[in-house]
Amino acid sequence: MFGLIAGSVAGIAFVVFNVYEKMKYTKMNDSLKEQYKFIQRVDSSKNAILLNAVMAGLSVALGLLNVDDLNNVGITIALICAFIGNILAAQTHRQVLFFEKGFSLDGVYTRYKSIQSIKPIKKGKKSNVLLLNQTSIVLDQAALTVLEDLRKKKG
Repeated sequence: MFGLIAGSVAGIAFVVFNVYEKMKYTKMNDSLKEQYKFIQRVDSSKNAILLNAVMAGLSVALGLLNVDDLNNVGITIALICAFIGNILAAQTHRQVLFFEKGFSLDGVYTRYKSIQSIKPIKKGKKSNVLLLNQTSIVLDQAALTVLEDLRKKKG
């Protein structure tokens, strides 16, 4: 019985946390859209969503193998909730919003002028964007293509 309760509470807490994060970033992005001219959104969450949906389905299948054991049911609930939470997190953190003079990733607005250099990593599938303040941002190829096009238009 403890496993059922613990798994359910942990799983639901993880989903609630990710719902909160999604709401927070949606509110931040809406605020940015009011301040700056919005151009395009690049969402790179498709593969992560697909993988987590498959894993949630496998969790359901494995959980159905032994529904008599409450600990197993609790673990299954926790796993399903974890994968659902990961789907929400992918939708939240794997999107880049492009504006007229900058872009936003995870609610942090970065002006195009503050980009110092762009270097490919991971066999060219992702790139490290180094900013003038010496912080860096990792973007995938789809977002990088849009970023470079918009920088050329501004430059």
